[in-house]
Amino acid sequence: SGFYKAPLLEPGTYRVTFAAPGFATTRAENVIVQVGQVSNVAPRLTVGASSTSVEVVETAPVLNLESPDFSASLNLRALQEVPINNRRWSSLAMTTPGVVSDGSGFGLVSVRGISPILNNVEIDGADDNQAYYAEERGRTREAYSTTAAAVREFAVNTGVYSAEYGRAAGGVITSVTNSGTNHIHGQAYFWDRESKWAAYNDFSKITTYSSATNSYVSSYIKPEDLRKIYGFTVGGALIKDKLFWIYTYDQHSRVFPVVGVPGTPATFYNLPATTLNTGETCNAATGQLTLLTGVTAADTLDTNACTLAARQQISYATAVTDWTGQVTALTGDIGQVGRTGFQEINNPKLDYQINSKEHLSLLYHRLNWDSPGGVQTASTDSYARDTQGNDYVHLQYGVAKLTSLISANIGNELLFQYSRELNDESQQPYTSYTNSFLTAGGNVPEVSLTASSIGGFYIGSPYYSYRKALPDEKKWQVGDVLYWNKGNHSLKVGVDAVHNDDLMNNTYESNGYITYSYLGNYINDVLNEGKNISTTGTGCNQSAEAAYSVSTSGVITLPTGILPCYSTFVQGFGNPVFEIATMDTGIFAQDNWKATPRLTLELGLRWDYEALPAPSPALTTVNSTSGPYFYAYPGLTNKPSDKMNFGPRIGFSYDVTGKGQTVVRGGYGMYYGRVTNGTLLNVELNTGSANGQFTSTYKNTTVVGPQFPQIESATGAGAKPSSYFMAPNLRNPLVQEYDLMVQHSL
Repeated sequence: SGFYKAPLLEPGTYRVTFAAPGFATTRAENVIVQVGQVSNVAPRLTVGASSTSVEVVETAPVLNLESPDFSASLNLRALQEVPINNRRWSSLAMTTPGVVSDGSGFGLVSVRGISPILNNVEIDGADDNQAYYAEERGRTREAYSTTAAAVREFAVNTGVYSAEYGRAAGGVITSVTNSGTNHIHGQAYFWDRESKWAAYNDFSKITTYSSATNSYVSSYIKPEDLRKIYGFTVGGALIKDKLFWIYTYDQHSRVFPVVGVPGTPATFYNLPATTLNTGETCNAATGQLTLLTGVTAADTLDTNACTLAARQQISYATAVTDWTGQVTALTGDIGQVGRTGFQEINNPKLDYQINSKEHLSLLYHRLNWDSPGGVQTASTDSYARDTQGNDYVHLQYGVAKLTSLISANIGNELLFQYSRELNDESQQPYTSYTNSFLTAGGNVPEVSLTASSIGGFYIGSPYYSYRKALPDEKKWQVGDVLYWNKGNHSLKVGVDAVHNDDLMNNTYESNGYITYSYLGNYINDVLNEGKNISTTGTGCNQSAEAAYSVSTSGVITLPTGILPCYSTFVQGFGNPVFEIATMDTGIFAQDNWKATPRLTLELGLRWDYEALPAPSPALTTVNSTSGPYFYAYPGLTNKPSDKMNFGPRIGFSYDVTGKGQTVVRGGYGMYYGRVTNGTLLNVELNTGSANGQFTSTYKNTTVVGPQFPQIESATGAGAKPSSYFMAPNLRNPLVQEYDLMVQHSL
């Protein structure tokens, strides 16, 4: 027919030889095969003896003329030479049209404005996604999940991609790892980034108190930020032409202390006047600040200091001293704190040419990331020195792939993968401030002093300090693709199944989360530690007012009372350990039809199905442990099953002039994403049953919460828990894409 295709070639540079009786042998040198693309070679055989040979040197393809896919490939040279921060190779996806950062600051990419959790990342054809958060395995706090030295090439598919790719409504990023050859080869590398070469950050300041002026002075600092990335890749043959090996070792070390700063320093460091103006008085019984004649308003902080004096039954001057002392103590709880990150990757791979028709590759990947203080990653943030959080990631996976040439025009690729990923976060050592003011019964809550009227920061122990596993994910995958060349048709049919099991060990806000609207209210609660405010009367009223007030009708509201002064108190309850499993199945058929030498049509259909777990009876039925507020309404047992995810793919590619300089491509497709395992698990355990998890919110206007900094010891007595369920007609995310593109080689 004049058409031929070799569908199972790995990306690389090839020599292609053409021989036919009565014609001279033709060799095409430097034929470049790129991941996810078809490379076209069009030999012109001349009449002559078979002993005569003609050599043609091909050039790298500028335009992809054989496929309607909207994709871009990046090779090893781009991976090594394009300057990217932190050497995270997948960040290079943003060099392709339609791909941008999602704006969250965590390094996720958005394709065509679609949510980054709807992308699909593959490595050597295997699923490289974490099902719980729907991000690339390892997520984004680690340096990178795969070292660039182990990647030969990768492609970014942004539209009209083959029916072979599923579980994605955004983009598909596919990568191929390096393999060994008959010759010993390798490289060693070292990347160094020094903070002394960087500029100052406008937000990196250290603030100190000046007793002479009763004010705080800020000065710029340049935090240390050192990154050392080094490693090597080496490979060769154990048995020539038969068994090949390659090994990549990569180490990433980073020293990047964080500078904690108040959200609004001018507000936080503003202090009440040490003495009142002559003629002004503070009524220590009511908290009323009497102004001078003709003065309509006093400084808000002076009023709040007077309120503090009334609550604590002390003088105004003593209240200001207590206020200043707490701000000084809090200032010592922020500033520069050590933060490091250490990552180690081991990546061995074996390739075994079983015979002329079968090839087996075995890949193993192991990653460890350990980052004390590394949950928060910004150079400056509004967190105390012990509120940054420790971060740990452990990732292991193995991929086995068997490629078989069944006949001259039929091939097959069988894949199996098993992996485990553990994301673990923990608490940093407590500071002296936390030990002195925030500890009760061995527990430390998280406290928010970030209200606009305070302009402060978070202190204490954050919710992420108790994530022993979020998640511990185990994955296995089986996939098979059959290739069949029939005349000018190239057909692919395949099936794959991905099973994800996610275990979590975490109760959200189990240690308590407390918010304040006014700094004076927080200081009052601190001063009440060790007291029983129900008898001393040194607390707040039901509204946690900031100051004495008089309504237009003359009603006086005193800021004193017998209640805690926080605005809200939230605490989580329930068993921390839950587990969920999903199975994703995909079946597809694809035909790449070379209709004419200049026109290629692509027709495909894919069916995706995400099997969701059934609701747990322990969380959806009333029993002796389900709690007094629990009602087992019918929706709790819904188990949606969306089996109508049929996604047609239609595309074309047309060489306008036949000279390979201008191509028009376009198409239409329906693409289905996943419901993340994290969403499914949170719906399952938040039915409202006490056997699951729930949070209680305490506000002094409704239910009185525990006195600061204590928490509830048993199930919450606050508001009734919320309850979630899945709609019976729940559908997977669906995106329909229409594309048309013209490319011209200049």
